[in-house]
Amino acid sequence: ATTEIYTLSLHDALPISDPGTGEDLDDLTIVLTNWTRVGAVVQSLQGEFQRHEFDTTRHIEAVAVGRIHFEAGNRGLYAIDSPLRPPLPASKRQRDNGSPYDVIASPPEMLYWVNGQFVRVHTPRPEYELFEVPTQFRTSAPVEVLDSWDILWTALGSLPRRVPGLLESNLTHVQERYDWTLVGMDENHIVLTGKPRTAADKRHISEIHIHLDADTYLTQATKIVDPTGTREVVHVFRNLKINAQPDPSQPDWAPDLGRMTLLTAPPLAPPAALDE
Repeated sequence: ATTEIYTLSLHDALPISDPGTGEDLDDLTIVLTNWTRVGAVVQSLQGEFQRHEFDTTRHIEAVAVGRIHFEAGNRGLYAIDSPLRPPLPASKRQRDNGSPYDVIASPPEMLYWVNGQFVRVHTPRPEYELFEVPTQFRTSAPVEVLDSWDILWTALGSLPRRVPGLLESNLTHVQERYDWTLVGMDENHIVLTGKPRTAADKRHISEIHIHLDADTYLTQATKIVDPTGTREVVHVFRNLKINAQPDPSQPDWAPDLGRMTLLTAPPLAPPAALDE
């Protein structure tokens, strides 16, 4: 399955047909189909990222570098191990008067998903909190938001929910959650823009922008704009490895919870239920 990722290209894939009608599909449907086909064969993913968070009201850019790991079955890690140290690079984002945004370093962050549970590690202290993730939020399928816990799990139920657009494996879910536009496409890059369709996603996102590699259909970068339009979060990914064999000489990527203190266990967060 791994080799298919690196032999499937936009040009190799054109044209494909709707199995129901036999008619050739439009470019947008082809791109979404191939993107999710690649995501469906991913059993493991690891890599690094640069993150830029823009606050357009306060004119601040928060920068960070981190790493991600994912294993099929909802095991994943999103980590910023330590903040960047001065001097920080000048922001490329400018105020109306032409002066650059102020740049700050994002604080450490470590989120871990395993066996249907969500762990927030309090770095650098050796402490963590443990939460149960409701079943329906462990995938990237469309969900219904009913209360404040649901709103939380919409964005934190799994690594693909924490970083929308990084790993999408179901064409139907992608089409049900967003209205997509194919913004640009050439031999090297594909650019998509999505507008959320579900009430759950609209709580967190007004627009999502995806940059794909045209040869591999792997996500190169994402930009998420919040519902107010005043906060943007950009992830730029690098050194992504798909379905790589584990290296026994390297330490396990998961946090060593056995060496940490579990903070007072919070109550579980069961899925909300409609009043009968």
